[in-house]
Amino acid sequence: MAPNAIIIRNLLVLFNINPNPTGIKPILFNIAAKADDELILICGSKHPFKEKTSINLHELSKADLILRESGSGTRELFENIMLSKGFSLNIKWVCNNSKAIKNAVISNIGVSIVSRMAVENELENNKLFHIKLDDIKLKRKFNIIYHGNKYITKPMENFWNLCYTL
Repeated sequence: MAPNAIIIRNLLVLFNINPNPTGIKPILFNIAAKADDELILICGSKHPFKEKTSINLHELSKADLILRESGSGTRELFENIMLSKGFSLNIKWVCNNSKAIKNAVISNIGVSIVSRMAVENELENNKLFHIKLDDIKLKRKFNIIYHGNKYITKPMENFWNLCYTL
């Protein structure tokens, strides 16, 4: 089980999160790691990073960053890694959705760290450019949490399988 899944399960137990109002039989939750994701650095066509094959964290810490809002898992992962390595962030703009971030980066307002899945189309169409980071890999897993006594229907299974392929 992934470390985040263990944390979530422990929190559910700790806070006695149980949608069973009778309280007679505790409801268990199943947690399954389902999809891998990678966060990548992106820039626009006129950004100086575009000409580089890779950059280091020091260079990234000086760049104008366009990030998700505080509390976003994407931002939290990136911030924690940068801070743990002793780097501060030069946050120029905060957005609450991926489309706004992509448009800002395409307009060369700054660079961003985003899910590879969120920008695949823009990378293929050369609207955005992936710049490798020398010092880190930003990987994460998405988990599905579901009621432990829930019958898994075929449509649920199909939906989960679709999620795995993204």
